[in-house]
Amino acid sequence: MSSAPLSDVEPVVGWCGWFLRLTSSGPELAPAGWWRVGWPSLEPMTARCSAGRGHRSPDPGCDCGLYAFRSGTAFRSFKTGFPVIGTVSMWGRIVEHEHGWRAEHAYPDRLRLVCETCLRTRRTRVTGIPVVAGTSSRGAASQVSLSAWCATHVPAGLDQTWPAPEVSGALLARYAVDLLPVERIESVIAPRQKRRSRWSLDHVDTTNKHFDPPGIVRRLR
Repeated sequence: MSSAPLSDVEPVVGWCGWFLRLTSSGPELAPAGWWRVGWPSLEPMTARCSAGRGHRSPDPGCDCGLYAFRSGTAFRSFKTGFPVIGTVSMWGRIVEHEHGWRAEHAYPDRLRLVCETCLRTRRTRVTGIPVVAGTSSRGAASQVSLSAWCATHVPAGLDQTWPAPEVSGALLARYAVDLLPVERIESVIAPRQKRRSRWSLDHVDTTNKHFDPPGIVRRLR
């Protein structure tokens, strides 16, 4: 454990993709694999073992924890189209893997609404800027999925639609974070690699990062 003062220690910053839910209070992030759990605004998210095991999360022998990649290029090997991508600050217990980390605590660092079809197909290096955000199914507000598309990929038959810049602005305001520059996602929207990324456990480094929470969380307490 580092002996440096907490204020001198920086959190681990990785890349993350989020699903987007439409709630009664506006758009809300939902981490991959935790669809029914909204990412809290203005406070950190803390991992819990979804398998109900009694250990502290993340545990080296389990899959629990909040995931993030080392770089945006890791998204190339996955077929999922996330409507939101960005960077995330992580601290607390950290389990390091070949392609990224699992963390105990995390909070979004920078976010950008993207065309999920461009992200999923990766036919070009640059994604179309989203112009429409909408829902394709009706249901309880807490269960409705919100997606975004560029002008080329807007599907027919959407139940509700909103201008994408309006949804993006509401999302950034909700989490009090900055917009991820579009230039930073050019390495994410790229042709797929043939080899699928593995969360290898061959070289696991478990550390306990007692970071001071990221500045935005500290200021908004």
